[in-house]
Amino acid sequence: MKVERELISASIEANRLVRIRHAQIDTGQDMGGQLWLEAQHARWVTDNLRICMETYAFAPVDLRDGEDHLRIFESGHELAPVINLRNRRANEAAHGGVYALMMSRGIAVQLARALHALG
Repeated sequence: MKVERELISASIEANRLVRIRHAQIDTGQDMGGQLWLEAQHARWVTDNLRICMETYAFAPVDLRDGEDHLRIFESGHELAPVINLRNRRANEAAHGGVYALMMSRGIAVQLARALHALG
């Protein structure tokens, strides 16, 4: 996979939910997506993204709270690691369902900054 362009943003939407939008353009196709989480968990995601990027062989971390079941883990080759953020929101919750983002380290840094800026 050759990623031509990659962008990420985070915003607070209705019902105090954070919406993360990820664009990952590969040969003209957007392979990114979106992820929803409760605003109260943005700090946890920010902190653990930073720890993941600073830790060799990062062990997966999980948070089960409210309607969210978040998981952050690393995959890929050690020379080209991929940071993964997944959320299994309860089906009956607003924007319920399974969401997964696979990001380069640079985009994970940008996401941590964007989430931190939300307060």
